[in-house]
Amino acid sequence: MKADHNADAMTQARRWLDAGWLALPDDILAEWDDATRRVAGLCLALTMQSPDGEFYLSERAATTFAGLDARFNSYRLGLLQVLGLLIQTEPGRGNRPARYRWMGRA
Repeated sequence: MKADHNADAMTQARRWLDAGWLALPDDILAEWDDATRRVAGLCLALTMQSPDGEFYLSERAATTFAGLDARFNSYRLGLLQVLGLLIQTEPGRGNRPARYRWMGRA
């Protein structure tokens, strides 16, 4: 899924999250704040909408989605990676955002 096609996927992800249709891991639901849950849910939703399970996501897009400023969102993406819930399959370069795959339970 290319970065410029993420807008529709992000809109769908927001609908799924707001409706409670995404099953996030219990540790995310129980221990993390709403913004972290939204970033994790976005990653899960983008994975579910991608034919190969990978998606492009810029920190700016994730920040906008979660309603945070960039430095706090970067921490959340990094946290999800450290916990093994998210892996970066391709680093971002120039104007192209990084590519990820959600590895957590769905």
